[in-house]
Amino acid sequence: MIAQSAAGDLVRRLQTSWPDWLPPLLPSEDPLPVESHPFSGEIEALLQGKTASLPFFPAGSADIAWITLARDGESLRAAYRDLRAWLMPSVGWEDPRGAFVPQGSSGNPLLETLSPSGYLRWRTRREPAVLQSIVTRLRTARELAEARPARLVERVPSLLELRQRFSVALVAGDRPAAEHAIETIDSHRLDTASNASFLRVRLWDHFGDPSRIVEMPELEHLVHVRLPQRVRVAICRAFHTTRLSGPEQIADLNEICRLYCGELDPLIGQIVERCGPEDGPELRRLRGYRAWKTRNPEVSRAVLAEAEDALLQALLGPLIESSASQRTQETLEERFFEARKQQDWRAVQELGELLVSANPEVAPILRKSLQLRPNHELKARLEQLAQHPLPVVADVPPVASTTTLPQTWAEWLLQIPSGNPEALELFLEGHDRLICGTLKAEEVQALVDALCEILTSPSEKWPPTNERIYNIGLAELIGECLDDPGSPRQSLLEPYRLLAQAWDRSRRGSAFPPDAQVMLEMAEALLRVGPGEEALASELIEAWWLARPVKALLPFLLAAVELFDRLGTSDQAERFWIVAGSLHQRQRDALTAGERRLWRQVGKRLGYEDNLLDEFLPMPAGSETAQDDLLRTAGLNKIAIVSTREEQARRAVDLLSERTDAELLVVTATTSGQETSLALDADLIAYVWAASTHAVFRAFDKIDRKKIVYVQGTGAVSIVLAVERWVSENVDAGALLQPDE
Repeated sequence: MIAQSAAGDLVRRLQTSWPDWLPPLLPSEDPLPVESHPFSGEIEALLQGKTASLPFFPAGSADIAWITLARDGESLRAAYRDLRAWLMPSVGWEDPRGAFVPQGSSGNPLLETLSPSGYLRWRTRREPAVLQSIVTRLRTARELAEARPARLVERVPSLLELRQRFSVALVAGDRPAAEHAIETIDSHRLDTASNASFLRVRLWDHFGDPSRIVEMPELEHLVHVRLPQRVRVAICRAFHTTRLSGPEQIADLNEICRLYCGELDPLIGQIVERCGPEDGPELRRLRGYRAWKTRNPEVSRAVLAEAEDALLQALLGPLIESSASQRTQETLEERFFEARKQQDWRAVQELGELLVSANPEVAPILRKSLQLRPNHELKARLEQLAQHPLPVVADVPPVASTTTLPQTWAEWLLQIPSGNPEALELFLEGHDRLICGTLKAEEVQALVDALCEILTSPSEKWPPTNERIYNIGLAELIGECLDDPGSPRQSLLEPYRLLAQAWDRSRRGSAFPPDAQVMLEMAEALLRVGPGEEALASELIEAWWLARPVKALLPFLLAAVELFDRLGTSDQAERFWIVAGSLHQRQRDALTAGERRLWRQVGKRLGYEDNLLDEFLPMPAGSETAQDDLLRTAGLNKIAIVSTREEQARRAVDLLSERTDAELLVVTATTSGQETSLALDADLIAYVWAASTHAVFRAFDKIDRKKIVYVQGTGAVSIVLAVERWVSENVDAGALLQPDE
């Protein structure tokens, strides 16, 4: 907004010198230029942060004095080269006082605001024909520059940058972006084959594609290497879903035992043992089957104590009853030291907690294990038991003696400015997911304090590697907060607020769509739990847009309009719509016909009349009519929207019903059943991944995946844009799915 105001003030000052034959560019207080004016293109460029040139007519002079403004020094030097190529010396020349006016020398705050690195000054003859020639050349130069490929040489992102994009894409539910990150890593050989496979496993697990995991050619190799815990869990969960979920539904214990013992245990039995209660119900079942296979009554009791499960009770109950005796203390010690030998740190910690009270000699090993696998509860337990320093165990792996592994997210954040990168990465690889519903008040406060500390720490002083790891971890921390079934929680309002500010500080100015989607999700969390948070949410959204007002972020701004219309005040929603409308007026080709229709639909929902919509978003001459709308002519008979956010889904139905004759179905179920069965014959399923469950996705296992489009975001406009994108891609490819004959 500041740049727009400064540009308007500067133009109004300059145009007071213009002769009668050159009409004013801004004839009123309206910040938008006259579209037909010769210099409308120059002020458009200025408002977009691009290079622009404007004239001043000195009194009593036969010359026109021109100024050229640019956003930075490099752009200013490029502008000078362009002037030399297009205008000098044929129709213009440098100002006699010198072409370049350095920063701070102009004495004009408007010029310093719009062109912080200084500006160029040059002259031409004061004739209408000369002026017209210059306008034409400036426009041609800009069009040629914009048509030039953005990159003549592809910049290969770093591995950490691509990992960051991957993490953000998972949080935002953007499968294509996550896949592209992995493909880039592979094509440029930036990481080992095993690490790239780990990313694929995480992607397929996150987006409910377990068959891809169990069919991996390299899987037999992967299960025998050191696996990150979330990859280990993903592999086990995939086998459970594809092999055992069917027999479990009909409680066929004989078939379950046959499949587990014959197919699963030889491959994944060892990694099942390395999973724990926090890894979910599927892993609890697998751990129970493993305990039955190994005839282990102790583990059987522990598994049954975690939750009521009739199936496991029927399987493990007889094993426990027939157990002749409890496992002896000696057996626990044997298992503890065997786990230590195998470097199974989860088992070391679980068994060590049972032994440490009576056998304090295991405490040093447990302390060292905390340098390889974070376990906040074990750390607290050891601190309670420790009355004096204990001897150090000599045979710990070298990494244990050279790293200080954070045990919680709060500790991890505090180590970012100067901590060991290896320890920071180890935490991301091995920590247990944040369970927001079980956080104690002191744990929430510790997280708040750490976020406050990180927000006041000058990031330019951080080691570059630490900053990149921070960006990855921040995305994962936000993802764990947003994936919480009880999200958003009133008790976590302050962490939400600080996480939103941290994300804004870290990623503002990014044109990577998933980055913007994460910002929207945090803004929605604030609006849903804090009625007084609208000011902060709107400030963050506006700053994000103004940092880079480009076409790629128009869907972000439209989603913000819908967000504030739904959860905020109409004033904020209208303001963002007008901000975008101003850009649409200046860039008539920024939107497709379908996107333009959607913007108009949202504007009409806000209460704007047709004449205002036509002023900001006129349909181009010769554009498709309502009957020619791509969505209407696509031939779809049924569209299903799968989302637990019913209000947003219903809004999407309202928007789509104006543009298609297809039957529109909303599925809000959290498990498969009658509601999901109604969607099985849909031509297109718009799946809102951030607002759904794996259980619902299982209902669509046998559906052609080409019929499913993942929605990036949760709002109504995100759903409509995803539907339009799917239709556009299929129509363009000539592969639009036809109804079954």
